[in-house]
Amino acid sequence: MQAERGRVSLKQPTKASIRAFLLVVVVVFLLDRLSKQVVVAFLKLNTSLPVIIGVFHLTYVRNPGASFGLFPQFRNVYTLLSFLFLAGVVLYILLERPDRLTQIILGLIAGGTAGNAFDRVVYKAVIDWLDFRFWPIFNLADVAISCGVALLLYKLIASLWLVKKGH
Repeated sequence: MQAERGRVSLKQPTKASIRAFLLVVVVVFLLDRLSKQVVVAFLKLNTSLPVIIGVFHLTYVRNPGASFGLFPQFRNVYTLLSFLFLAGVVLYILLERPDRLTQIILGLIAGGTAGNAFDRVVYKAVIDWLDFRFWPIFNLADVAISCGVALLLYKLIASLWLVKKGH
C-alpha cells in the first residue's frame, strides 16, 4: 500500500508487471514437473544412474520431510506452510507491485515452492533426483528456491549498502 496525500491506496499492477512473476513461476513449475516425470518414467524408486561415476548420479528418491529429509512426520505442516507462503507472495506482488527483478526472484522461489508442494499433495513426498554424492539429493525446484533466496539476499545487502553510502 502507498500513502498518497493522506490517503491509502492500492497500487494497481500492470499486466506487464505481473507477467514477469507469472512467467517465471510457470516456467520453473513446468520444468520441475517435467524433470520429475522423466525421472519417474525411466528410473525405479531408490535406484541410481551414474552420469559421472562417483561425482554426479541421477538417483530417484522420495523425501517425505523438509530439507535433508528432516522431520518427515510434519509433511502436512510443510504443505500448509507452502500454500500460505505462496498466497503471501501473490498478495505481495498484487498489492506492492515490486520491481521486475524482485518479481523474477520471487517467481523463482514461488515456482520451486509450488513444485515441491505439488509433490507433497500428489505423492505424499517430494521427488528428488540430482545426486552430487557429497550433498543430499535434490531437484530443480530446490535449485530455483536456492537461487531465488541467494539473489534476494544479494539484492537486500546491495540495497542496504547503497542506503548506507547515501545513494
